[in-house]
Amino acid sequence: GDDLEEILTRCSKGDVDVLHLVGIDPVRDSTSPELARKALKKVGTIIVQDLSISPELAEVATVVLPVTASQERAGTHTDWEGRPSRFSKAVDGPKLVRDDWELASALAGFIGADLGLDDLEAIRAEQDALAMRGTAHAWPTVPTPEALAVKGDELRLVTHRMLLDDDPMLEGATDLLATAPAPYVALSTEDAEARGLQDGQLVTVSIKKVDVTLPLRVESDIVAGSVFVPSNSTATPGRELMAARKGGAVTLAAADVAEEVTA
Repeated sequence: GDDLEEILTRCSKGDVDVLHLVGIDPVRDSTSPELARKALKKVGTIIVQDLSISPELAEVATVVLPVTASQERAGTHTDWEGRPSRFSKAVDGPKLVRDDWELASALAGFIGADLGLDDLEAIRAEQDALAMRGTAHAWPTVPTPEALAVKGDELRLVTHRMLLDDDPMLEGATDLLATAPAPYVALSTEDAEARGLQDGQLVTVSIKKVDVTLPLRVESDIVAGSVFVPSNSTATPGRELMAARKGGAVTLAAADVAEEVTA
């Protein structure tokens, strides 16, 4: 099947009439928020099935289907070794919420495609039957990406989400968010010295018309030639830099003292 970017590309061309989003926000989770926004405007019907919804996604959603959280339903956790562990419901969820499998079954029935799964035990029985394997899965073949070319003072952008960031799931968790470390830009000692930058100094990471300004953290374990920016912790998310990169690289410089931290 298509991956996320391929689906969004098809949506942006008007080739998709109905888009069912289960636990995903394309603007937040895709590598191109711009493509995601364009795609969402082109789809006639958008069904959002999730625990929470961002204001931007709420504006385009046709239907919102609230689901139970893990403590509000029975399910299965699988650890990093692939060992499953079943758990039971601990507390009741709010009114109107339903388990994901219940919504999937109901929607399938609505379009005339009965899944034949009426309870959790039936689903588990089918999972057990389909999951039986005599041998382990073979390791996938992953092509080696081409090295990103950089010129002059350009840097390779590295970005990922922090444990506590601007995720809608953390909305209202004031006490928890108060423990979150402040966002920062990380640079190697070698690159910081070459640019005359100091730990704690405000710096701006830029590509095209996208800028993120944060305090600098100089770290010895950052690979020289790279810069880290958190992907979802600032007013202009770091992922916007990644989306604008288009195979290029970012620049970094000391921020104007009048600039404000975009956190």
